[in-house]
Amino acid sequence: MVKFLFVVQSILLAIIGILFFVYPIQSLVNLTMICGILAIVAGIISIVKAFKVDRKGMFIFNGIVDILFGLILWFSPIYSSEVFVIFFGVWGLIRGISLLYGEFHYKTAGFNISTIYTILVIILSALVILYPVIALAFTPIIIGVYLILMAIFELYLCFTL
Repeated sequence: MVKFLFVVQSILLAIIGILFFVYPIQSLVNLTMICGILAIVAGIISIVKAFKVDRKGMFIFNGIVDILFGLILWFSPIYSSEVFVIFFGVWGLIRGISLLYGEFHYKTAGFNISTIYTILVIILSALVILYPVIALAFTPIIIGVYLILMAIFELYLCFTL
């Protein structure tokens, strides 16, 4: 059942990422609300997964962050699209720091795909926060790449946990 949840979450994240590539300009406004709903669903799945794995705290925390991020996007799509870059950067940074903490806490940090992914998430998110105007121009591409990387990582976790 847990592997199925990882696969479902991975598929949802990949769908969001692909949508940002297919509709780069419209996605900033039109897909904000849809992304909010999908982020809420991904957050709920993360919380459900928490009851089936050892890293309960990390999955619950990330699930809550996903749900809060999703609610902001869903209920305020027009305003959210204007500051979407900052929301996305903060969301990614919080997730990345949480994942890095989990890497060290569970002694899995090292030169492996999980740690490399976590470091990439933190760097990408920090760049988005530090350079929001530049990031805005590349927002659909950045978000698409990030979400597809997240989907791949969730699939990786499916087979390693």
